[in-house]
Amino acid sequence: MAVEIRDFTVTIPAGTAVAAGFTADLSIPARVVTEIHVRVPPGPRGEVGFALGSGGVQIVPYGSGSWIVTDNEDLIFPLDDTITSGAWQLLGYNTGSFPHTLRIYFYCQLVTAPAAGSGTSLLPPGTISSGGGTSPAGAPPPVTPPVTPPPPAAPPPVAPPPPVAPPGAGAPLLLPPAVPGAPGSGGGAVVVPDALLIAVSGAGTVGLLVGGGFYPLSVQADVDELAGAGIAGVQAGSALAGALADAAPYGTVGATLESGAGSE
Repeated sequence: MAVEIRDFTVTIPAGTAVAAGFTADLSIPARVVTEIHVRVPPGPRGEVGFALGSGGVQIVPYGSGSWIVTDNEDLIFPLDDTITSGAWQLLGYNTGSFPHTLRIYFYCQLVTAPAAGSGTSLLPPGTISSGGGTSPAGAPPPVTPPVTPPPPAAPPPVAPPPPVAPPGAGAPLLLPPAVPGAPGSGGGAVVVPDALLIAVSGAGTVGLLVGGGFYPLSVQADVDELAGAGIAGVQAGSALAGALADAAPYGTVGATLESGAGSE
């Protein structure tokens, strides 16, 4: 049952050709139009044609270029699933010599929200894509962007293992600071001492060179005692220390001290 009836009077001027594109505004609020009544008074005699539509698209009668041509007639058009925007128009022509007036009545209901999942469309014919969706004709279907996975988590930093001292290695042996020579001693002949403490750079070992023998030392107290007795110390590479050890016989540190390393 209609809850509203809205009426319009439209006059189509004389000499309006089909190509002139005559339209009359029949706008109403957003409504569901269930019927349209049109009163055509006597007089057109086939010279007036009209159609009802929206946005220049014909809805009644269906099909572009189709016209209702009649005289002295009351027309009733029941409608179902048509536009609800209220943007109605009358399209027409009048090739006669006199203007002709039409009366149009819209039987309306209030617009209700469609039920969930309903496929009913209230758009004009030709505005629904052939695929059954609600996209405009010719428009591509919506594209869902691909889901980008998150980047892999960075591996935890690997800490280098702590340095491990070789088994059995003790503290390196150290020579005391060198004693500066006496004033005026430079520039003369080189005096070779009777005994020397030979330190191997980078290895932390010390040997005693005395009396034609080379004696490796393994105790810091011996190094300190020999240095305290006035025996000078020099730094040497491992190659020199090895050559001395190979060329000179080994003895004992105690015997060396007693035999004159520390005696005058």
